[in-house]
Amino acid sequence: RVGHFQIAEVPHRHEPGSVRAWLDQDFRLDHGAELDALRAGTAATAAGMGLLVMLFGVFSAGGWLQVFLERTQGHSMRRFLWGGARYFWRFLRVWVLTLATLALLTWLFRGWPWKSALALLFGAKDGDLEVLASEHAALRVLWFQEGVYALGVALVLVWGDYTRTRLALQDTRSALWAGLCTWGLFVAHPLRTLRPFVLLFVLEAGILFALGRQAHGLERGIGPATGAGTLWLLLALGQGALLLRSLLRGARYHAAAQVSKLLVPPLAQPD
Repeated sequence: RVGHFQIAEVPHRHEPGSVRAWLDQDFRLDHGAELDALRAGTAATAAGMGLLVMLFGVFSAGGWLQVFLERTQGHSMRRFLWGGARYFWRFLRVWVLTLATLALLTWLFRGWPWKSALALLFGAKDGDLEVLASEHAALRVLWFQEGVYALGVALVLVWGDYTRTRLALQDTRSALWAGLCTWGLFVAHPLRTLRPFVLLFVLEAGILFALGRQAHGLERGIGPATGAGTLWLLLALGQGALLLRSLLRGARYHAAAQVSKLLVPPLAQPD
């Protein structure tokens, strides 16, 4: 069933089983209106699920840091749940600041400032790159824009991890002040703060690339005669990738905690 209709009831010109692995271009063209209705109907559900995932990430951040920063040993699950509840509202404020910073970054590289820079440097009115001499020149400008934007997004996400770590390490409550101090920490110690995250990113990207290649090869082989074993293997690869990302998420908080213990000075007075 797709949306409000049965696939078997939709008139089509495809052989039985030809669209089992994916919906080809002809199918998407013939049933574009139904697929658009399906996307519109699932958009709100997807947005709600995305919000729940982000809020769970806020909760789990407190759990990871409670486990890594607390001196006592044992009862890891109990400490994880306690840390998630203890720091939730502080980390929720960091999440809001992160979204605001990402919105500002998007405006800088997608909105008026970037278009004004293009108009000043290349005479490209409203960001229209057709005025450039060649397509390669336009592509280089676009690659530069996307590359700097991606680096900015990555830096903001790392900033959020270090800000949450500082709040938990010093047991303070001001997310804004902790965020400003974290930017100062980046300026004072850029290599020591960012190097562990770069190494973890390279590790994660390499493993996920290998899993993705394996899953892509299995998906291309799906056909009418495909057995359940292939589908179970695809499910195992997907769940393994999710588990890996969760573990590496904890590894990033562990790295942030270790670096912060070395570089973040203790408070003169408890908050």
